Amino acid sequence: MSKNDHAGAAADFSQKWMVLFAVMTGGFMVSVDGSVVNLILPTLVTDLHTSFTVVQWVIISYLLVITSLVMIMGRLGDLRGKKGIYLSGFILFTFGSLLCGFAGTIWWLLVFRIIQGIGGAMVLALGFAIVTEAFPAAERGKAMGILASVVTLGLVTGPVVGGILVDILSWHWIFFINLPLGLCGIYMVNTYVVSAISPEQKGFDLAGAILFFLSMLSIVIGLTLGKNNGFISLWPIACFIGFLVCGQVFLFTEKRVSSPIIELGLFKDISLTANLLVMFLFYFVIGGFFILAPFFFQNILGLTPNRIGILFGAMSMAMVFLSPFSGMLSDRMGTTTIIGVSLLILLTTCVVFWRYLGAEPSGFACFIGMVLVGTAMGLYMSPSHSAVMGIVPQKYLGIASSLLILCRTLGQMVGVAFWSVVWVLKTELHSTASFVHITEASVEARINGLQDLSILMAALIGAAFIVVSLATVKNKKN
Repeated sequence: MSKNDHAGAAADFSQKWMVLFAVMTGGFMVSVDGSVVNLILPTLVTDLHTSFTVVQWVIISYLLVITSLVMIMGRLGDLRGKKGIYLSGFILFTFGSLLCGFAGTIWWLLVFRIIQGIGGAMVLALGFAIVTEAFPAAERGKAMGILASVVTLGLVTGPVVGGILVDILSWHWIFFINLPLGLCGIYMVNTYVVSAISPEQKGFDLAGAILFFLSMLSIVIGLTLGKNNGFISLWPIACFIGFLVCGQVFLFTEKRVSSPIIELGLFKDISLTANLLVMFLFYFVIGGFFILAPFFFQNILGLTPNRIGILFGAMSMAMVFLSPFSGMLSDRMGTTTIIGVSLLILLTTCVVFWRYLGAEPSGFACFIGMVLVGTAMGLYMSPSHSAVMGIVPQKYLGIASSLLILCRTLGQMVGVAFWSVVWVLKTELHSTASFVHITEASVEARINGLQDLSILMAALIGAAFIVVSLATVKNKKN
């Protein structure tokens, strides 16, 4: 039993389902918003008289703020109380959505998206922590599974609902739709969420917060600029150097303050470190699937966008249905077993992908492949989150919850950038003629490049499985 499990033994769990519903509302609202905004970018270019170069920052600015602030908000929740920070996030996100709906220019929309991002960081940072405090350890996996399922459902329904609203009304309504969800969530959080323990009244590490913010800001901007303009150019390299410098100074500072943003001593626990490393690797590989699969389906197999949407929908629905069951199974069988199974499924998918990539697979084979990816994700999410939240002491639940979001977000962002660049490089090696854009290369060269990547993906997931196995053996010996 972990320290967190002991801490929750005497807690009041009578309102656990109402608390879960409140957090589900926040997760669903933020995930819907995150998935639906992509849909309106072409409309925004026309209606707000701007360019794609500018309008893409409607998404980038939001992700940038969330990634840079999520750890800081998690620590504030541990120090000042989770309910207050979480409720403030709900209010700020809802208010930001209202402002976005009324935005008359692209520049005001960007400002209001930053406000939304600050609120989103507060909501995302503490959701898992609040659910962990509300449920006994024996039901934590089930709760995490239900929450993960609802968040995934938001990602699936967002584009559908958004498309209907844009067609019938206007793009403004994809932001206004957040208002009833936000008001409902504000009421639920204010009524049912309570702090399981009294917050620690310690000083806030302002210097550490600034350094962490600058380091995350640098890496996100560097990845964005590198993806658009090439990584071997001045500004991406400057951003990566800024990330390394700020990161090193941040770690130096954290070792010397009494109340750091990230308690580095937590990483002495081999289970916590292993789970976070595996999570980063898992979503690093998943980021590759998300960026490469559409190119493979459309540019190589010639599938229509509608059929590609069905394939991704099948993947998402597998996640929605399996997340609650994997959570309940992890409560009974242990988190390590379910995590191991999910990694093996993803490893098998990578190997099969490599084996049949050049054989022009049928639509049904592609469907099965995407379902397998969704199965691996659905099985992995709940036990991996439950494992991390069950390891840390209760006073650091905000940090742990934020680390989950950070590992998942950074893993996918770095993965998208990495796999995109490596695919181009591998395709160049296999190509007999030069090309400017990847779509101009021969089909054979592109397929050979994807096969090389699938082998590397399989190796990384295999390494993740070994890390989980070694950590489990180490814990049993201890």
